[in-house]
Amino acid sequence: MACDRRPTRRDLITAGTSATALAMFPIASSRAQQSVPTSEVRDMRLGVFPITDAAVLLLGADQGIFARNGIKLSVTTLSTASIVQSTISGQVDIALNSLQHSVSAAAAGLPLAIVSGLSVWAQGPSGADPDGLIVLKDGPTTGAELNGKTIAVVALNSADELAARITIDKHGGDSKSLRFTVLPPAAMRGALLNGDVQAAVVHDPFYSSFVATGSFAAPFGNPNFQAFPDLPRLVLITSRDYAGAHEAEIAGFRAAIKESIGYTLGDLGAIPGTLMKWFNTPEADAKASALPKLRAEVTVDQVAAVKRLSEQYSFLKGTVDPAALVLTQ
Repeated sequence: MACDRRPTRRDLITAGTSATALAMFPIASSRAQQSVPTSEVRDMRLGVFPITDAAVLLLGADQGIFARNGIKLSVTTLSTASIVQSTISGQVDIALNSLQHSVSAAAAGLPLAIVSGLSVWAQGPSGADPDGLIVLKDGPTTGAELNGKTIAVVALNSADELAARITIDKHGGDSKSLRFTVLPPAAMRGALLNGDVQAAVVHDPFYSSFVATGSFAAPFGNPNFQAFPDLPRLVLITSRDYAGAHEAEIAGFRAAIKESIGYTLGDLGAIPGTLMKWFNTPEADAKASALPKLRAEVTVDQVAAVKRLSEQYSFLKGTVDPAALVLTQ
């Protein structure tokens, strides 16, 4: 089902309410390092979705990094459609989300705050793209050839949709003619092969293995890299209520994020196993996955840049103050 309708505030709040959390895991690990004693350990519920970036958080959990920073973490795997609603409703305390979608939700009036960054739209340590706009191997090679076609994304009004529109315009197409439909990443391969969609924005742990089959091509490159070069990719969000009442937990969480990034960059070989353990990612997909550039910092200027791009393509249904959205770090 294709749709290019912009979601209303009601859509943002209710989207994904029928999508239940896929799994809930208390943090435990035989590999965890000895924790440094803390004066108080506080509970925190973290929401993530299956993407390579999330392995940084999960590795940190497995290694006891959050515990050493005073956080007893439990992790829920969510559908991408339910992230904002789950955060606002209090199902989770902090959740992984794209910066663009966080800006869009805040502009719609939802009381969100950005706690920390995690990754940026740039190649990571392997030098490989972790995502791209793919078509069939002998499919469209110009933006004009995709005019009027359907592109699969994981969520509407998302960074992927915005980046695809910007990229198609840059390659001679008309983004206003495009149609978008929501599919889980694992279903995008079949939808392309069956002709149900003509292009898809895919992320690892699926993108690299799709391309490796030889059935697909990425003639437009990485749309998000083109639209948001070196800008924050995934961030950690919370509700304003939680932020106001849990400053100590947020401080510990931020410290754990930075430590987890450092640990991950020193043990890249642990990423495939982490994806397989937490998300049941097929081994071939997990081993083919690329990690984007990692960075914990998020600045007001970076949020303002994403806001301007979103406004240019009429993605915001309201306005947002970047300075108010980013919690002081």
